Amino acid sequence: SHAITDLGEFCFNFNGSSDTIRAEAQTSANIVTLNFRWRLANAYEVVGAGTATASMLVPGSFSLGLVGTHGTSFFGGNRICSLFATLNPPTFSGSFFVQCAGTPVPFVMAGTINQVACVAAMSPETLEEGRGPGLGE
Repeated sequence: SHAITDLGEFCFNFNGSSDTIRAEAQTSANIVTLNFRWRLANAYEVVGAGTATASMLVPGSFSLGLVGTHGTSFFGGNRICSLFATLNPPTFSGSFFVQCAGTPVPFVMAGTINQVACVAAMSPETLEEGRGPGLGE
């Protein structure tokens, strides 16, 4: 058994949208566990958990997997969403794929995710983030 180490908070955004992800990370051995909140201003909020680890398929990169749920009609009414991304050092940006399920027509999207500095507007207490196009709209 390995001790759990708190790694702090990490934030991400997506090219072409105003969505933000704020995650708290802990590590034990070689796997990082995350609890996250993915938000678009006060329109929707996806909450869940995930994992980050060194990629076996893309050496030198990291695989990020998140699964969460929300209670809105966004993402085509599909309330369970999963995200997979390949993060490339040193910027920890890379490609992502999202699929949300729950209706006969799943919501799917792909693009670029970027690690960014966590700012007050991304904090759990603040809903007034920049309003713009959202991935789930």
